[in-house]
Amino acid sequence: MKKSYLIIPMLLLLVALSVYGCGTTTLYQQAPNIVYTPPPANTTIAQSSPNQIINPIDAMVLPSTSSGVNVQTGRTLSLSWSADGSLNCYIVTAHQYNNFVQSNRISIAYFQKGVGSQGSISYTVQNSDTYLAVLVNNADPLFGGSVEVYQATLTEQ
Repeated sequence: MKKSYLIIPMLLLLVALSVYGCGTTTLYQQAPNIVYTPPPANTTIAQSSPNQIINPIDAMVLPSTSSGVNVQTGRTLSLSWSADGSLNCYIVTAHQYNNFVQSNRISIAYFQKGVGSQGSISYTVQNSDTYLAVLVNNADPLFGGSVEVYQATLTEQ
């Protein structure tokens, strides 16, 4: 009979633990705050000063330093310009620009070219590198004149 008295309290203890728990703690973990921020749709990298003059056989570079801007694969560079005379406009790497300068501005390797007093060109970057835009006045210094650039803008998309 003594054994049955011990079994009943044990059963009651087990029932109470199953109903009320046995000291478990509920842990709450906050989900990480992940916010997707898309790249800007259209970022202006450089813009020329208004009414900038390019003398014959001279060039203007955007950004204004020849160091350029680092652009990742898949991004698109666009150059737009307007001027009072014809310009040769290029999208190049910093290495291509340095070769152009070292060749006394005689030849230039480029990824995209446009010619005229106004226009726009675009290039989708195939390899991450440092890029810039070059606007060249190829006028003959004896017969041609300076070109006034009303605006030139290099953007990345």
